[in-house]
Formats: sequence, structure tokens, C-alpha cells
Amino acid sequence: MAKAYDRVSWEFLYQVLQRKGFPQRWIGLVANAISHCWFSVLVNGEHAGFFHSTRGLRQGDPLSPALFVLAADYLSRGLERLFAAHPTMFYQAPGLIRVSHLAYADDLMIFTTTCRQNMELLRDFLRAYERVSGQLINGSKSSFIVGRQASSLQTQAVQDVLGYQLKHLPITYFGVPLYKGNRKACLFDPIISRLRDLLQGWAMTNLSHGGRLALIRSVLQATPLHLLQVIHPPKSVLITIERIFNGFFWGSYNGRKHIHWSSWAKACFPVAEGGLGVRSLADYVRAFSMKLWWRFGASHPYGRSTCMVATVEICIRLLCLIIVIIPRFGIASVVFEMWPNLLSSGPWVKVLYLFGTIIGLARSP
Repeated sequence: MAKAYDRVSWEFLYQVLQRKGFPQRWIGLVANAISHCWFSVLVNGEHAGFFHSTRGLRQGDPLSPALFVLAADYLSRGLERLFAAHPTMFYQAPGLIRVSHLAYADDLMIFTTTCRQNMELLRDFLRAYERVSGQLINGSKSSFIVGRQASSLQTQAVQDVLGYQLKHLPITYFGVPLYKGNRKACLFDPIISRLRDLLQGWAMTNLSHGGRLALIRSVLQATPLHLLQVIHPPKSVLITIERIFNGFFWGSYNGRKHIHWSSWAKACFPVAEGGLGVRSLADYVRAFSMKLWWRFGASHPYGRSTCMVATVEICIRLLCLIIVIIPRFGIASVVFEMWPNLLSSGPWVKVLYLFGTIIGLARSP
């Protein structure tokens, strides 16, 4: 969406709140909070009066994200009704679940077939949503991906109807590489380049070892964490990133060369054991894997020893989703890499099974 917050129609938002059952008093409070907004423009250096706005949510207002999500839910439910009314729009492998779309904030991924009629239905729906909501789909930033089995005529039909540009895997989505096939170290070059750019900005700064250590903990190590939560990079990538950390600590960066008096593995030891108290990236990967196991166990609301059963159910559904998406788009390969990483968590699986049993005993009458 282009300027998603600034284009939300207030009348559309009020109608959405009314349809969702909010009382009129609450809708009135929301209207008073967002509608008292006036603007003025400068003409030849002088104010040309004020005019009242009829749309838009304020950036930084704690109420704005919730209101925007409620308005965006209209789009999600509309897509569900559209696909339910036209089942041929689903791209579905035999015997597996149907996925129409995935949404995050104002970003949307739609999974459908390349039939021209279906593309026209989707285009008409998106245009209708733009008219009623005031939103505008950013065509220059929108794109589509087709599978290898799609013909050039089908690809051209999608481009003619929707007007979006064709892209090929791998692509980057929210800083995470989406790819098909095996993991390659080159897919993670952007995160390595970003770390080196940070060091380039600190090149002219004289920092002590304590200052470098503080930057490693607060900035450098925090940079790849969003990536490690959803994907397990190859070991060579982790080694390269940790070499950057170690070189920066000992002063070997931006063409400078200094002696490294200890390895990064020793630096990751606790301070009491002679280390620096920093954490290795491999430990972060294992911690995030264990976090997923813990969430699988803790979120299950039922009784004794059913924690792992719920985990298996979730994993089966996740694998079904992966199998649906991979043949056509290949974008769920990232998720597919997470499952072996979960299984490699070792004895923590037994710990979480015991946790599920204890929780079940505590909840049982």
C-alpha cells in the first residue's frame, strides 16, 4: 500500500467498527480522537489558511496501529469471501489445505492460479477495495512470481491484467531471503554487507576495546537476530559474521590489521571463565529453536501429555502449508529449513515433554 496510514478513509473506518459490533459511543470516541486534524500550506512563504482532513491516521499514535489492523482486516475477509465464491482461484495440491493469502501489516501475499479470468476477478476486487477504503496499491512496488511450469503466455497474461512486474526467486522479504532449493551462502550477502557498512562508519573513530565490545553487544550482534529467528544460515555464514566481530574487537577492520590474541570461541566464554561474556551466533540459533519448542508446549490448553501431540499437529499443518506453496512459488523453503533445526535441539525435546506433562497434571482436576 502506498502511504497506508495517510490514506485510510475515516468513513470507511467508522463503518468497519460498526460492522464489528463496536458501540456508537466507542466509535464516537475514536472519531473525536482522529478527526480533529487541520492542515495549512505555505504559498509564497505565507500561510494560506487551514483546511480539514477527511482521511489518515497519525503516525506514532498508540491507537493508530489497532485501527489500521481493523481496517485492513476488511481486505483479508474480502479475499476469503472471493476465494470461497470462486474455488478455482485456489492454488492447491491434491489433498492439502487451501491458502488464499498471507498478510503482515500493509504487506500482502496472494496465492492463486494464473488463469486470466481469476486474475480479472482479483484485479476488480482490489480496485473495489481501493475505492471504499481510500487505500492505493503501490504498483511500482508490487510484483508476482510464477512457477517453472507456467508458460510465457500465462506470465504475460498476469502482467497485462494486474500490471505488476515479474520477479524471480530468490527475493528478500522483510530482510529475509526467500528462495527455492538448497541454502547458499550468497543469499546472506546483504546482512554481511550491512555489518561491514557499519564498520565503515566507525572507521575514523578511535575506540577502546571496551567501546568496541559495547558496540558488538548492542549493535553488531543485534543486527542479524531477526534473520536467525526464522532461518538457519549455513555454518560458513555464521563463521564469516563472527570473524567480522572478532576483527572489529581487535582492531582489524577497514584495511587495518592487528594481532588477534584469542579466537572468537574463547571470547564467547563467560567473564568468570576468562571470556568476554558475548554469545555465539550458534547459541542464538539453538536458543530460538528451543523457544519454538517452548511455545509449542506452553500454548497448548489441554490436559496431561498432550503437549507434544499438539506440536505434531501444528507441524503437520505447517508441512502441509509448505508442500502447498513450494511447488508453485518456493517461498516457504525458509520455513522448511526450520524444522530440522528444531529436531536438532537434542535433550530439550525431552525437557519440554516433561514440561507438558507437568502442566497437564497441574490443569487436570
